[in-house]
Amino acid sequence: YTGYTNKNMNFADDLALLESGVDLRRPLGIALGKHSLAGSVFLANYLYFISPHIIRFAPEPIEWQTGWEIGITLGTVDPWKVIGLRLPRIGISYRFGTGQDALRVIIGNPFPVDTPEDRGVGMK
Repeated sequence: YTGYTNKNMNFADDLALLESGVDLRRPLGIALGKHSLAGSVFLANYLYFISPHIIRFAPEPIEWQTGWEIGITLGTVDPWKVIGLRLPRIGISYRFGTGQDALRVIIGNPFPVDTPEDRGVGMK
């Protein structure tokens, strides 16, 4: 749940959503130098209990009830560090549902919570 209020415009909005998903991640058997590559396919569902009121220049507001996202990512099995910084997974996804269609470029984990692999625990 999240929300905000803008006192100057007398506008407030809130949002409640349950996000669930599956991320199937596997080593690809391909190496880039010393680093083995891993790919993933993921599917996510977004269930809106309180829909955000999307501000746009149209007479009818957008009301979201449910959404889906399917995508792929590519990264390394063990985190690859360059100058002490861990390089994230990269990918692309398509998000669709009630009143929403979008392509998303992913840098990092496709879900807001890091997996054990993203925290540095390798897929052995």
